[in-house]
Amino acid sequence: MNTERQRLSVDEAAEATGYSPQYVRRLAQRQRVEVDQIGRVYLIYLDSLLAYLRRQVADGYGPRTRGA
Repeated sequence: MNTERQRLSVDEAAEATGYSPQYVRRLAQRQRVEVDQIGRVYLIYLDSLLAYLRRQVADGYGPRTRGA
């Protein structure tokens, strides 16, 4: 069984969630999601990002649709 957690780049996480890359980076910097930081590069753990999204939706928040 593979126990390695899946990680996403900031751009991949932004694309997957609808958030801007800047907002995803801010989440990482403020430790709202779990990350590995390699130099200036953040790798966001997918399970942590999904948990953050679930909390946001439960609280009535979530990603805004771009251009709306």
